[in-house]
Amino acid sequence: MPRHRVHRADHQARCVRRPGWAGAHRGGAHHGPLPSPCGFRGRRRGSAVSEEPRNTDPSAVVRRFVEAFQAGGQVEVGEELLATGFRNHTPDPGSPGDRDGVLAWFAMLHAGVPDLRVELHDMVADGDRVATRKTFHGTHRGELMGVPPSGRRLAIEVIDVVRVRDGQIVEHWNAVDRLAILRQLGPASLLRAGLRRATTALATALGHRPR
Repeated sequence: MPRHRVHRADHQARCVRRPGWAGAHRGGAHHGPLPSPCGFRGRRRGSAVSEEPRNTDPSAVVRRFVEAFQAGGQVEVGEELLATGFRNHTPDPGSPGDRDGVLAWFAMLHAGVPDLRVELHDMVADGDRVATRKTFHGTHRGELMGVPPSGRRLAIEVIDVVRVRDGQIVEHWNAVDRLAILRQLGPASLLRAGLRRATTALATALGHRPR
């Protein structure tokens, strides 16, 4: 029987805030990594990846991916942990289901939500697969999914399942309520999404792919 490892955080959810948020909100200069309110210390975007030996434990790989890449915006960590042949089985419509698609999506997310933080509620490991349940929090301050900044607070509920091999993520599945995201972004986003679907349907009927 496979061994299940469950990491729970129901009463004290672990949250990870993107490095650099504190100085930006206080308006003061700060040098070096910043402590988050939840105790996580991360490197700034563009800093060197640790030269320590890579931890290949699936749970450790996923936790680092969440903390350093998804929350911290460290692109080099994403490039390191996503395998070259990575396959995303549930990409957003119009997004490639490969490594570059994930990197591009999070680049868009960090540009649109610069104060992004991730609250990690649960992590469950079963062999080489790891499932996480988490919430992405932040403020819509830049263009996101084609919608101009609204200043709205966002809370995006996500469940991810990934498969890890030799210390890298090779496959991904997820469940996220994209309609709920559009509703939080406001009426303009719902209208834009409706027009996009209509354009795609028309292009498909005519035998063309929309640009």
